[in-house]
Amino acid sequence: DSLPMVVYSLAADTAATRTSFSGLPWMVHSLASRFGDYPFEKVGYVNTPQGSMEHQTMISFAEQISRSRDTVNHTGYHELAHQWFGDLVSPIDFRHAWLNESFATFCEALRSEDIAGYSGYLDYLGDLWNGYIRTSSQREGVLPLYDFPRASPSSNYPATIYEKGAVVVGLLRYQMGDEAFYKAMREYLRRFGFGVAETDSLRAVLQE
Repeated sequence: DSLPMVVYSLAADTAATRTSFSGLPWMVHSLASRFGDYPFEKVGYVNTPQGSMEHQTMISFAEQISRSRDTVNHTGYHELAHQWFGDLVSPIDFRHAWLNESFATFCEALRSEDIAGYSGYLDYLGDLWNGYIRTSSQREGVLPLYDFPRASPSSNYPATIYEKGAVVVGLLRYQMGDEAFYKAMREYLRRFGFGVAETDSLRAVLQE
C-alpha cells in the first residue's frame, strides 16, 4: 500500500495515460502474489516516442500504447514483469536472454488469466503458439531458446524467445502444477536475486 507508483506523460496525453494505467496497482499485486514482493523502491513508467524497455524502477513506454486507453495493457504488464525477470535476476550473458523475455511474455498470459480466467490464459498462449508456428518460425527458422543464433534472419531478440518461450514456461507450469511451479519460481528469484543466473540455474531449482 505504501509503494510509490508514478507515470510520466506529456500534458496532452495525461487523460489517456491515466486510463491505460488505471489497473497498475492490481498489476503489481498480481505479479507480487505469484512471484514475491516487488523488489525495488518504486514503480515508474515514462512515455517515450517509440519502444518500451524495462529500465529498473522507470520503464520507458511507447506513447502510442498509452494513448490507446487499453486498460488490459499487456505491454505494461510485460515490462512490469521484467522487474522480477531481468532486473531482479539478470541472465549472465546473451545466450540466456530467454530467461527475461520468455517469462515476461508468459506473464502477459497471466494478465489474461486475471481478466478472463484460465480459458483466457490458454487462449493467449494458444495465440502465441499459432503465431510462432505460422509466422515466426517460418521467418526465423526453428531456433533453440538457449544460445540461439543471433545472425539474420534471427536477431538479438528473435520472436522465438517471446512466443515459443512463453509456451514452454506454460508447459512447465502445467507439468509441475501451480503450487510447485510458483514455489520454484519464488525460490529462483530469491536465490539469484540482485545477481545473475543461467539456464542451468533455473533447471536446478525446478528439479529441486
